[in-house]
Amino acid sequence: MMRDRSCSKKHTTRFTVLLAALLLAVLILPVRAQASVKYKNVTMRVGQSIQLKLKGVSKSLNWKTGSARKVSVTDSGLITAKKKGKVTVKVKYSGDTYKFYIQVKKRSKKQSYAVRTVSMKPFSTSSDVSVTAEFAGLKTTATGRFAEKNIIMVGDSRFVGMHNTVGGDAAWIAKVGMGLSWLKSTAATKLKKMKVSGKAVVFNLGVNDLSEASDYISYLNTLGSQLRSKGASVYFMTVNPIDNKAAAAKGYSVRNKSVISFNKKVVAGLSGFGIIDTYDYLVFLSFQTVDGVHYAASTYRAIYDYMKLCIAA
Repeated sequence: MMRDRSCSKKHTTRFTVLLAALLLAVLILPVRAQASVKYKNVTMRVGQSIQLKLKGVSKSLNWKTGSARKVSVTDSGLITAKKKGKVTVKVKYSGDTYKFYIQVKKRSKKQSYAVRTVSMKPFSTSSDVSVTAEFAGLKTTATGRFAEKNIIMVGDSRFVGMHNTVGGDAAWIAKVGMGLSWLKSTAATKLKKMKVSGKAVVFNLGVNDLSEASDYISYLNTLGSQLRSKGASVYFMTVNPIDNKAAAAKGYSVRNKSVISFNKKVVAGLSGFGIIDTYDYLVFLSFQTVDGVHYAASTYRAIYDYMKLCIAA
């Protein structure tokens, strides 16, 4: 009995095609897309600081520099130029590398010390969604060069969380859930017993009693005057933004509209205080919360780093 050659030929052809497809799949599977690199050139002068940022990425990144003698780099990507020369600052995110080529020039008498931001758009930000909040349009006016051990931080639960995260050499007077009445009865009493001459006192209260802006202004001006008469410098750190949606889900009634209103009133009413505007800084930088009101470790570090940039030696 003769075999059907056309049928045999069809089976052979089909087998050859399947084998080729299988081999092709085996060859393709191990192949991984090659990681990409983006870079940007940056020029700055000794003494200046620049905030490096990947747009839309809010989690903490591991920023690295090729020469710590020329620039310092914080966990939040804040760099400060220390010595003339060229250096690369890079960070990896989702398998890709982002490089900032920094040229540091010598210090100039007319240079600006305002912190500017240099950002890069990453190839993908699918896993990191920034919290959206409205800008307040405030301004940092704080100046000074205090050793970290000569800074006193006075605040509520957000300072408690920050202290637990960053540690550091600053002194902390902070308690969960506190506001103006605690500032008057407890924090101020502790401050008046401390040696504050030559030190910086940073206040960050109000998120728990945003309706009392006028009373805060009145009391802080009085307390600030007393501390300055003892040789201290006083600063108000703006109440920081929240994630409205997450805060509502957790039962918090506070909203950014009220935070902005409070900040504007207090900043306008204080006298003799340097202003550390971390509210707008966080809105621009992007931030992460754990419950809408309190922050992830990376955000606490960013706030603390910015404070130190403004007033630390």
